[in-house]
Amino acid sequence: MNFPTMTKNIRLLLATLIFVASCSACSPITTNTTNLERSGQPLFPSADFEFNPRIFNAYEKYGFSKASGDFIRMGGGALLTDAVNPDQTANRVFASYGPGPIEEGASVFEQIGYRATGRILSPMFTIDSDYINFQIGGGYHGSQEPKTTAIRLLVEGEAVAEATGRNKHFKLDWETWDVKLYKGKQAVIEFIDEHDERDAIHSLAYIAADNFLASNTPATFPIDSPNRIKPVIQKIYSEPFRPQFHYSAPAEWVGDPDGPLYHDGKYHIFYWGHAQSDDLIHWEQLPRALYDDSENRTYTGSVIIDHDNTSGFSKNGESPWIAIYTGHGDKQTQLLAYSNDNGVSWNKYKNNPVLDINSTDFRDPQIFWHHESQQWIMSIALPLERKIQFYQSDNLINWTLASTFGPAGSTTQVWEVSDLFPMRVNGEANNTKWVLVVSVGEASGQYFVGHFDGNEYTLDPTFEAQLNSIRNVTSERGNALWVDYGDDYYAFNSFMNDPVADKGKRLATAWIGNWKYANDVPTFPWKGFHGIPRELSLETDQIGNFFLRQHPVSSITKLRNNHWSLPANTSVNNTELEIDESEIYGDTLEIHAILEPVSARKFGIKVRIGESEETLIGYDLEKESLYFDRSRSGLKISERFDGYQSTLLKLEDGKLKLRIFVDRTSVEVFANDGIKTMTNLIFPSLQSDKVSVYAEGGAVDIVSLDIWQLNSIWH
Repeated sequence: MNFPTMTKNIRLLLATLIFVASCSACSPITTNTTNLERSGQPLFPSADFEFNPRIFNAYEKYGFSKASGDFIRMGGGALLTDAVNPDQTANRVFASYGPGPIEEGASVFEQIGYRATGRILSPMFTIDSDYINFQIGGGYHGSQEPKTTAIRLLVEGEAVAEATGRNKHFKLDWETWDVKLYKGKQAVIEFIDEHDERDAIHSLAYIAADNFLASNTPATFPIDSPNRIKPVIQKIYSEPFRPQFHYSAPAEWVGDPDGPLYHDGKYHIFYWGHAQSDDLIHWEQLPRALYDDSENRTYTGSVIIDHDNTSGFSKNGESPWIAIYTGHGDKQTQLLAYSNDNGVSWNKYKNNPVLDINSTDFRDPQIFWHHESQQWIMSIALPLERKIQFYQSDNLINWTLASTFGPAGSTTQVWEVSDLFPMRVNGEANNTKWVLVVSVGEASGQYFVGHFDGNEYTLDPTFEAQLNSIRNVTSERGNALWVDYGDDYYAFNSFMNDPVADKGKRLATAWIGNWKYANDVPTFPWKGFHGIPRELSLETDQIGNFFLRQHPVSSITKLRNNHWSLPANTSVNNTELEIDESEIYGDTLEIHAILEPVSARKFGIKVRIGESEETLIGYDLEKESLYFDRSRSGLKISERFDGYQSTLLKLEDGKLKLRIFVDRTSVEVFANDGIKTMTNLIFPSLQSDKVSVYAEGGAVDIVSLDIWQLNSIWH
């Protein structure tokens, strides 16, 4: 899945644009269209709000973000209410309300409440006109900065324009932003109501708006309007919890990576936003690929390049890009879209869906070309049955069921995003296996090793015996081999056509998040990000068991800045060795450590240390396990935000090797040269930026310790 679907209250999740913390017994909002020629195109889908339902209980499908603030905590939300034009025709506008439910058909003004506050974002759009015209009403709070009720234009993440109402009750006036300077750039509209309820009796504590139009003709408005173009607010990517070297979008939801691929020197990721990179570290934002429509929300899928035009969608001899993804409506079906300009713009296939089995749980297709059988293959999940089905096609439009795999491994939770690809064992050209990765509910991605002949996937006998003998420290996940043993590495997806495939390896990424608390993450105007892309190899140990070795892509070293190194063979005995903060500190670090226990029972590295905060990456000698402890890492964003994870891991020659990447809200651990990995979210304060080595119950020798501060990829 790609957008938040597991919510405490779907009506709150879908709260959207106009904020009105209103009084009771008030007249309807009125709009003023005097001296205005209403020309232009809607700025984003449903920008004129003329649709049902009256109360927003299905609104994310139009591309709006989740509400924040008291709209969630206090039971507030957003709905459509009627405005009246001078000609007495009804006009729908967005309006928010205070705490408590509003019944179908009730007026927004029947609720008392200046208390509901929050923020919501419009869908992303590309500025392609000279002006943005819109209607706005509600409170104007004078010279107060920053404005507490306002609408802002964010261009590539930076707020460049602001507007607010004119302190007139329930009247919407036309306003204009001149946006010629920003043509061709991506933008969103941010709606803000943060006004203190205690001031409500003195000034209007709401904001309302309607009819956002892209136009080459400005709307007229009085010279004394409080609205004007000006730089406001801090730059995007500087927020306290914003990752500095992981990919996140300027202002929208980033969930499962959809169809990552490599083409003509560029790496592409979709979510169904779109970004590209030369090095898998620095990313350029491209126009959004796919939007929801009136029938379906856009869930996870994949993207391929149809080099031989088997689909027939080629234009001017160029190979079409094909996206196949899940449409979530009354049921889940598989839809197709195509692009004739290298993924920049997309058209939905007019005869969708291309696959429909009349199921409400049938999702997340992954597509690839199978050279041996000369056909397209789709792997797709039957979540509740814990199965993956394989379909075949000659043209990407007509699909036939070939076989079904599962249940197997961990079946404790639903099966979702799958990924099937070939890999060389130990780099041997004549020894290829097929790796199948399946995301499992609220856990991570489990992987299987086997054979695929274009029809059926079967487990390798050695791997099957290995799978049956597995003992996990975290037994609630079930017996399986996992791509990552932390709580926050989901929807694993590998790159098509990647340059390392010729060596039998694979590049991949994943969503850093967990459905247990994805909607509770305290970030705005963005939510969600992807992991450092990893290079994977399939190897066997001394007794022939399979494992995936993972390394962060080598280009991550470009970000290294200040370096600090500890003299060799320093000992820590039942205490902590704190790194002098004058030497090294920060919230973006790369740490390399080799630790050798002497008599310690537990030992490891602490990061993001503050007055009452710390995050532990350690080793338990008695249990022979690597562990991650975030019980004191900062904000506990949910009761389901578990504090401790662990996995079995043998020391190598009596030593533990750790490579740790610390970003503002995440830690990725690669242990013993990537034999095991652990990825977790954390939410510490900015002041918690120290590092230490610790030992419990005895001594540990620090064979080596190197730390680099990492530069931001955004600034």
